[in-house]
Amino acid sequence: MRVIVGFMVLFGVVLLFLMSRFNFSDTVDSILLSLVAGIIVFIFVSGLTYSSLSNRSDKLNNTESKIKKRKKKANLVGLIFMVVFMIVFFNFYLHIKTMLGNDLLVSLNIEEENFVIKNGEEVNIEITAKVLTNPFCKANCSLTLRDLSNDELIYEDNIFIKVSSPLSKEYKISSAWEQSGQKLYKVTLHCNNVKDRFCYSYNPSPALRTRIISVDHDLNEIQELIKNNLKNNIKDMNTEVYIIDNNLGDFNFDKPYLNLSDLRENSIIINNSLISIKENMSSLSSLYLSQDYFKLGTDVYNLNQEIVKLNSSFNELNSSYFGNISLYNLVLANLSIMHQEIIYLEDYNFSEYSLELAKSFINDFNSFISIMEDKNSASFKLEKFNELSLKKENLSFVLQDELINNISRENKLNISIYDVNLPKFNIEYKNYTLDFVLGEPSPICCLHNECYDCIDDASLNYPIIFVHGHSFNEKISPELSMDSFGGMAGQLEKDGGYLDAGYFYRSQYDEGSKGYLGRVNSTIVVEATYYIDTVVTDDGSFMLTSKWESIDTYASRLNDIVSNVKYITGKDKVIIVAHSMGGLVTRKYIQLYGEDSLEKIVLIGIPNHGVDGFVLNYCAVFGADLECSEMNKSSEFILNLNSVPLPDIPIYNLVGVGCFWEGSDGDGIVKSSSAYLDGAENIYVNGTCNLVDFFHVRMVHPSLHPEIYNIVKEKIEIKEVYTSVA
Repeated sequence: MRVIVGFMVLFGVVLLFLMSRFNFSDTVDSILLSLVAGIIVFIFVSGLTYSSLSNRSDKLNNTESKIKKRKKKANLVGLIFMVVFMIVFFNFYLHIKTMLGNDLLVSLNIEEENFVIKNGEEVNIEITAKVLTNPFCKANCSLTLRDLSNDELIYEDNIFIKVSSPLSKEYKISSAWEQSGQKLYKVTLHCNNVKDRFCYSYNPSPALRTRIISVDHDLNEIQELIKNNLKNNIKDMNTEVYIIDNNLGDFNFDKPYLNLSDLRENSIIINNSLISIKENMSSLSSLYLSQDYFKLGTDVYNLNQEIVKLNSSFNELNSSYFGNISLYNLVLANLSIMHQEIIYLEDYNFSEYSLELAKSFINDFNSFISIMEDKNSASFKLEKFNELSLKKENLSFVLQDELINNISRENKLNISIYDVNLPKFNIEYKNYTLDFVLGEPSPICCLHNECYDCIDDASLNYPIIFVHGHSFNEKISPELSMDSFGGMAGQLEKDGGYLDAGYFYRSQYDEGSKGYLGRVNSTIVVEATYYIDTVVTDDGSFMLTSKWESIDTYASRLNDIVSNVKYITGKDKVIIVAHSMGGLVTRKYIQLYGEDSLEKIVLIGIPNHGVDGFVLNYCAVFGADLECSEMNKSSEFILNLNSVPLPDIPIYNLVGVGCFWEGSDGDGIVKSSSAYLDGAENIYVNGTCNLVDFFHVRMVHPSLHPEIYNIVKEKIEIKEVYTSVA
């Protein structure tokens, strides 16, 4: 018996030593702890039974063989009690673990979240999902992949995930786009524990994890060729229309001495067509910049046919216009020559017959000058000039005949020949050129069936970082702490204008990741934790859970979080919403690194002046000692934190009231006198406490306190609207 007990004691000590030295899984922890408890019960029950049997054997003076049988019986009773107690203890232990936060934690990881592809290519999305829960539980999960550009559900899988069997999935996303730009996809994992004999769950709401994937699309070679051809066509068409428009504007249909009314009417018709074409030309540029190349190709073809017709009509008008001017100038030049040829007639001697002919011709000549001065067509002037030329030729023939036949010529003309003082119209052909520049289209971003130019503005849509509070259980996953703001982030997305990007882990990002989450017209929301540190080595980076550091260390990690969120969103500032100890971390971050990266902060239930009483006494029962000691109202940390003036940025401080303990009012954890922050906009919110159901914890849950959510939503909102819709 002593050997068995000694072995059991030694075995129990070894188990306790192993548990203290190594971090086992929850399954191993539960079994080992149950074994230790069972060994203790076995030793106690076996010893008690053996002692009872020994006393009876002394009184009855039993034989040694009977005593051995009773010892075996004692060991059997102890073993039965040990097994029964182990089962009971195991159940009790699992209940306690569940209540302390190990109900159901879900981890969702994606190998790569930012892709750059050519249209027509595919990308592989590699997803890994794990659950952390009671080792005897399995989680019923729904995994979805949704295209956020049009809210189309691409994939949906319903699966069971166990602690021992993580989920690995691979999805393919293909690009059927004809534009360049960005599309966002959202991976969502909903999980619920399936209750069983040894599986307990106290959370009716599913565990939710989301990740955002961005895919940048570039045109493929064929699309790039089509785009460049369309661009050249638009440039050529704009140049041609520009030349026609300017030449048409140079026409002067009010020239003296010429009637160009018929050409004016033609020019009005052409100009109306030109106006319509120019309006359509503007739409071509818009289609090009919005990357609607399919419609652009059709419109370019149709409009080009109209421009061909316009060009033909213009060339005809141009020919007629300059033809009329040239014809007028030709008639004028010939008239001037004729004047020089007939001016001698004023001193010439005529016969009776030739005198009458000369008078008639000179009168016609002088009348033709009036015709030239009148507004009539150049063709009419030419017609009359030709008639005048025939009369001149006839007169010249008669005069020559009289001269040959020596006919008596003693009569003078006594009629003046009018001078030709009409101006010649200059013909100027202008060579118009157009340096037409058509800019490159901006990438197109689409979100919830609305497309627009991707945003490249560091001051628009500042991202929201939710910072959780103190974890009362040091051993549970940091993701449980980030869960505290999951409901608020999800509600913001449902209300519109926000995009929940899920949990944010501080990490390193390459150049291609810069600004990839800040190009859509929506405010990015992330839930961050300062309980995870990223260690960077030559072989890469890995995350290390560290929940026992100082608040100064957490502030340093928050600085890295802020820097990385700014980097991946391309924004120059962020907005922080912090709860409980997260507010102290935020204030310490400002004290150490300044407020230049912050637009505003919202604080919820913050122990700005520390904690005391039962909250301080029980703080470190499960949590980290250092955190609790620094939150002591008399600690050097609290005194130092409040010795520095608040930064010159908006600070909204929500103070919980309605729970009374230790002679003070507050939210059940933080007294209102401690939460009040001088220099901030203090907003008091009412709630109630019930045993261990503290208002302090419920403050960040929109379903429980929508009035607090509405205050937070109002304070984080920035009244700026992006209007560049493609």
